[in-house]
Amino acid sequence: MIGFDGNDDKLVDGELAEVVNVANENDVSNTLVLTADDPNSQAVWDARSEFETAIQQTTTKMDEADIVVPINKIPLVLKEVRKVSEKENVRLPNFGHAGDGNLHIYICCDDYSDDEFAVKKDHVFKALYQVAKDSDGEMSGEHGVGFARKDYFEDFYGSDYVELMSRIKLAFDPNLILNPDKIFPFHVSKQENEVVKS
Repeated sequence: MIGFDGNDDKLVDGELAEVVNVANENDVSNTLVLTADDPNSQAVWDARSEFETAIQQTTTKMDEADIVVPINKIPLVLKEVRKVSEKENVRLPNFGHAGDGNLHIYICCDDYSDDEFAVKKDHVFKALYQVAKDSDGEMSGEHGVGFARKDYFEDFYGSDYVELMSRIKLAFDPNLILNPDKIFPFHVSKQENEVVKS
């Protein structure tokens, strides 16, 4: 699904024609072009907004990895995601935003027990984050790292980076009251003004 906009109709039409040509050259069997005011256009975008709900309906529970990679590396990254899926024997349905390289990858529990799924998730997150890192990407493109993924942060960015970020946080939050222990797996000693491991 590709959306085009702009102030110059000829430019937009030219971009559209180019994409249709690329699609045809790559054996896309059916290309549907809709204007923004076509009622079917809204129906298509509504369907896109239900992708996550549709995936939820296929499994007992799931978790999500949101990696972001350079857009020219998306095809290679998706091949690596498939390899991770096969290696871990876990379904990883995914979709994303090709325009900015943000990929939503869902880890499906299916028939695994809670304990088995916890182990599988850990393996998959580590593997997907390594794929992102090897592709010059990041751990997250739009949903942030937060509390749920903080244990993977230092492995991805390195201890020096985490220490630097912790010190920057201390400069703006000397009392450690803003999202305490939520992002960095470090805390800052108030007495010594030093970063130490949690």
